[in-house]
Amino acid sequence: MASILFAIMWLVFFDVFARYLFNAPIPSARELSQIGLAAVVFCALPLVAARGEHVEVDFVYHVLTNTRVRALYRAVISLLCPAACFVLALQSLRLGRTMLATNEESAYLHFPLGYVAYGIGLMIAIAALAHVAAAVPHALARGRDTAEGSQS
Repeated sequence: MASILFAIMWLVFFDVFARYLFNAPIPSARELSQIGLAAVVFCALPLVAARGEHVEVDFVYHVLTNTRVRALYRAVISLLCPAACFVLALQSLRLGRTMLATNEESAYLHFPLGYVAYGIGLMIAIAALAHVAAAVPHALARGRDTAEGSQS
């Protein structure tokens, strides 16, 4: 991912340099940077989901005082995140299929954009699986804690 960002940086640098110095921008620079940025964002998504480093808005969590209600809140969120990712992945895959069926291409490179949508859908699906994989150990640990607490 860092190499893609590095390539985008140099592409934009040379595009701006060529545009202002020679009045001749790189024709496909905008397309390449858009596709590259999408690749960086959506390839990082599964890593962020697996590590739990995504943005969280937890103002509701702090209002909840009951431990069981907090646990229920976390469980609902742990179910909603992968479910939302799976819905978005399916939509992206459908969009990719439609784009390939209608031969949608980028303007300069004539790259089939359906493949980009398929890649995005695949990365979102992997992120959904990462959310599930990250939630399972926490759920099992909570289940053990609850079982041990009731046996004591």
